[in-house]
Amino acid sequence: MTTSQTTRAAFDFDLLIAPIEPAHFFAEFWEKRPLVISRQSPDYYSDLCSLADVDWILSSTDLRYPAIRLVRHGPDLPTNAYTRDLRSRRFVFAGVGDTDRILLEYQRGATILLQRVERSWPPLTALCGNLEQVFYHPVDANAYLTPASFQGFGVHYDTHTCSSCSSQDRSTGGSTTRRCACPSRANPSISST
Repeated sequence: MTTSQTTRAAFDFDLLIAPIEPAHFFAEFWEKRPLVISRQSPDYYSDLCSLADVDWILSSTDLRYPAIRLVRHGPDLPTNAYTRDLRSRRFVFAGVGDTDRILLEYQRGATILLQRVERSWPPLTALCGNLEQVFYHPVDANAYLTPASFQGFGVHYDTHTCSSCSSQDRSTGGSTTRRCACPSRANPSISST
């Protein structure tokens, strides 16, 4: 773990949406319209997960596919491009992230996707637990790390509720006002890429 991990204040719903008050959020935004908070401090969310933390997670936790995925322009890269199998006598740990390959693919423009990262990162574990109490619903966290000047995903919709926090202002990604086609029974996975 990083040394800063042990000295962090717990991040909760109030801090997540500050300066908006929770009562105002539920009255004016919840299930009505998006809330966008532009911060003058790009490191505001760094107590949740910084670039140094992502480096530690990738190099020290032996994440396996699908907890770690790489995508480029939408589709997943083949797992053999960034994982390896580790053998220990008669056991095989399949799909373990290979940090050298991950870095190489990241430098080539791949987005690193850490799924359910709250399972391996205590500050996000605490935040998800707090959000579950606020919303009375299960909450998990994914982290996306996209190189500057690249786009990990095309315009698309999600079939689940999403909240997004950007901890670096170098990103060219994020929400967009561009429209994409709505899903239908005939084509439930429509996207506009």
